[in-house]
Amino acid sequence: MSSLAKLQAAKSLDDLAAILGYKPAALAYLLYHLPDAQKYTAFTIPKRNGNPRPILAPTDLPPERSLILM
Repeated sequence: MSSLAKLQAAKSLDDLAAILGYKPAALAYLLYHLPDAQKYTAFTIPKRNGNPRPILAPTDLPPERSLILM
């Protein structure tokens, strides 16, 4: 079964944690308890009209963790 098929077949946090190689409690912490300030870096870029556009970019995380946050 491909990785995508495994992810699509996941029905619970436990299933997803097993696929990603995490303990369910650690995955739950990353998803639900880790503050957004630690997940994302905030900055602004100017729009054409000069108003700022707020951007939240994921922080430098290992690739498997960045997939979780998307």
